[in-house]
Order: sequence, then C-alpha cells, then structure tokens
Amino acid sequence: MLEAHDDHALDVGTLVRWDLIVETCAVALPQVYCTPLAPGSSSGCIPQLSAPGNPNLAHSGTCVLTLSQVEGQRAGIFFYGINGSQLQSWCNAQGQSFLCVRPPTQRALSSDSLGTSLMCNGSFTLDWNAFQLANPTALGNPFGSGSTVEVQGCFHDPTACKTTFLSPAATLTYQP
Repeated sequence: MLEAHDDHALDVGTLVRWDLIVETCAVALPQVYCTPLAPGSSSGCIPQLSAPGNPNLAHSGTCVLTLSQVEGQRAGIFFYGINGSQLQSWCNAQGQSFLCVRPPTQRALSSDSLGTSLMCNGSFTLDWNAFQLANPTALGNPFGSGSTVEVQGCFHDPTACKTTFLSPAATLTYQP
C-alpha cells in the first residue's frame, strides 16, 4: 500500500500530479539458447556457452564468452550477428547442431581448443570487450544501449556434416 500525506498546517491547494519511479540494479545475464542435440559431436561432446554478464557501452564490465566441453585439439571460432536469432538445422540429414545466428555474421579470430584429442575437455574464450575495441568497424559497432547481439561458436569436427559442429548461441544485450 502507498499513502501520501500533506502534514503542512497552512497548505491549501490541489495535488495535480505525482510520479513513482522504481529502479532496479539487477544485472541480467546473457540468454543461452539453441543447444545441440545428443549424441553431440563425433566424440560425443555437447558444447556449453556461458558469459558472466552482458556488455556495457563503456566496455568496463567483464564480458568474456567461454565455450566449454569442446573436443580437444580442434580449431574453432566465435561468430555473431545483429539481426536476431534463427533455428536452422546445420545439415539436412542427421545433423546434431543448429545455425542459430541470422546472417550477416562477423567472425572473431580462430583459436585452438587445447585439451586432449577425442575428449570433451577443450574450450575457447573470447573477450568480447577487447574484440569490439580492437575492431571498431566490425558488424554493429558502435553499439547503443539495448542493442542485442547473437553469438555462437563452432569447431572443426572432421566426421560431422560440413566438417563443423556448432555450439549453443547466446543473446548479449548492451547495458548503459
């Protein structure tokens, strides 16, 4: 219940307007979606994508994307788009992963998953802030408050269709 009192003794007049503004400080996490199907990659890996928080316009918060449970000793990349999400089977027949980022897309630099070959102990990371600062003409840059980015990872999987396996995707929303 909300009550308003006018306790001033000689006050005369009419209350014409009042406002109630509620602000929260909750920080939303990136939304992960589009998880690959079991049995996963050719070694049975189902990659997991995570980030500690959404990016902000000042690039002052931590926004490092981590793709874990990837096949070891594989080359891979992160890529992103700014036109929303989609759910498209990566292969027409027996594909276990999905293209979740609507084109056009921008790629980050490739890296190696490290880990042990044929095991699901490899991983990739991307410092989103560093990538955006180092690539000022990249797709979507400069971003505004509320801008969304769909990010996904992929890695080389020689026996998978198109020799590539795709990770889940995440929606990053720029904070002020």
